[in-house]
Amino acid sequence: MTNSSNDDRVGRRGGAARTSPYTAYAAMALEGRGWRQMFPALPTEKGARHGLAEIFRGHAVRNPAWGDRYLQVADDIQSEAADQVILGGGVYRIVRIEQTVVMTEYGPESPKPTDREFPAELDDRRRRAEG
Repeated sequence: MTNSSNDDRVGRRGGAARTSPYTAYAAMALEGRGWRQMFPALPTEKGARHGLAEIFRGHAVRNPAWGDRYLQVADDIQSEAADQVILGGGVYRIVRIEQTVVMTEYGPESPKPTDREFPAELDDRRRRAEG
């Protein structure tokens, strides 16, 4: 006897099922009418906080008039005193990202030619290092 709900969950009834979520972390910025992920997801909240704090520290160097405020925000993010900050008209937030494995009737789905890496030009950590 089979368990039909289990069959559906693992994709045996035609089509893929998404299973095995795990949590990763990143930072996002509110831009216009939507949110933009600032760098690729990282395995730890601490890593995401460090990434966003480093971006703000880079802003402090490039914008001396706001330098002290950027440094304070970087410290608040890194020390976990804040998950979201509003600064200079921008809204920035540490976020949780649920990642999944796509399961088919043949097992976990392999990479596809259409899969894309996080675009380097959108990685704000890289911009800070280059700027």
